[in-house]
Amino acid sequence: MKPIGIAIAATLAALTFAGPLAAFAADKPAPYSKDQIAQGKKEIAPIVQGAGVPCTVTDAAFIGQSSSKDDKGKEIKQSVYEVACQEGLGYDLLAPVNQPVKAYDCIAMIGNATLACRLPENADPKKGLQPIVAQTGSQCAVSNARYLGNKPTGEIFYEVGCGAEPGFLLETAKGKPPTTIGCDQVSGTMACTFTSQAMLDAAANAKASALLAKSSVSCQMTGSRSIGQLQSGDYAYEVSCQGDKGYILEANAQGAFTHSINCANVRDSCKLTDSSKAETAETGTYTKLAKASGFQCDVAKYRFIGMDKSNAEVVELQCANRPDGAVGMFPADNKTAKFMDCVQVGAIQQACKLTDPAALYPKYTAALASKGKKTCQVSGAHGVGSTADGTTFVETACSDGLPGWVIAMSPAGSVTDLLTCGQAKASGAACTLPGNTK
Repeated sequence: MKPIGIAIAATLAALTFAGPLAAFAADKPAPYSKDQIAQGKKEIAPIVQGAGVPCTVTDAAFIGQSSSKDDKGKEIKQSVYEVACQEGLGYDLLAPVNQPVKAYDCIAMIGNATLACRLPENADPKKGLQPIVAQTGSQCAVSNARYLGNKPTGEIFYEVGCGAEPGFLLETAKGKPPTTIGCDQVSGTMACTFTSQAMLDAAANAKASALLAKSSVSCQMTGSRSIGQLQSGDYAYEVSCQGDKGYILEANAQGAFTHSINCANVRDSCKLTDSSKAETAETGTYTKLAKASGFQCDVAKYRFIGMDKSNAEVVELQCANRPDGAVGMFPADNKTAKFMDCVQVGAIQQACKLTDPAALYPKYTAALASKGKKTCQVSGAHGVGSTADGTTFVETACSDGLPGWVIAMSPAGSVTDLLTCGQAKASGAACTLPGNTK
């Protein structure tokens, strides 16, 4: 199983607000007059079009005139409107003379004493997010919302509360479908305020329990936590189990279980499990699995390497009862494991770190002798390739400095062929050991 390199995908660039709005009055604004409503409805169509916001107008009001200064200090007059939209969110629109229209949604205007939205349709701005939230596939009934800011590239962010359920951050961008970011994936200034830690913990526990039920892991869960999103795009949860065991459970973006990782193999990633005890227990597990698959190894130490394409654990084993170790591929369903010795593993771009490959040189000296090459005492060897049927190719070097051979080994360990380095090169596996490159 691959080591976990956690990368939080929801880490956001600094958010910026476009700038100060012109103030109109310090007192709480009164409802719009009939004249303001009439003027707003009459003038709003080109203003909305200029703003480029998604808005089928249901109501509008002219707020008033103001002025601001451009970058050169020149005074610019602008008209300000509020608009209610069939799509949900309403807006305040600032239309400077001969300048682009600026739009500020009603959630962004919450708390603004002069430009808080006043149209009846916009009286509860958070309701404007409900249609957008529904587009994400979420069943959240929006109970709270706040504007967080926007990126210079146009993405806008909100925090959404969902009552008794965990909320999330909502990201919207022109021309793109809205997306959500879990509250367990953000922190600092982006941390959720409508979702408590207790709600997050309960949600993480439920997700971890569901993933555990879909895995082949035997675990009576005693605790859980959300780890977050990984570099792979999967989401990870840690569970602790009775008996000093623990696992990392991974799910894809749709929430479906993908695979599990024993905490004994990723000690730095597990926080709920005593990984030293788990590691000790795991040596016994690998001993049983190795022997059951025909490799007689009393595992003294092991080193977790990762996962192969078949989702099998790739693990180096050091044996207490024999000098040669091996790398085992242990299937997730605990069926028969496959092994490669510490020379052959070069064929899969791996190398043993717990066992010296030199312990295997007599094995390859004997392999050459079995094919009549009795003068070569192997002084170096490494795997150079393999085939789909399990045949591995091992380059050997001879202690007398004369050219060695490339040995083709069957999965059962018998020699099926010998190649000169010239023949191996012609097959695409050039020799590289000293004495073979002359």
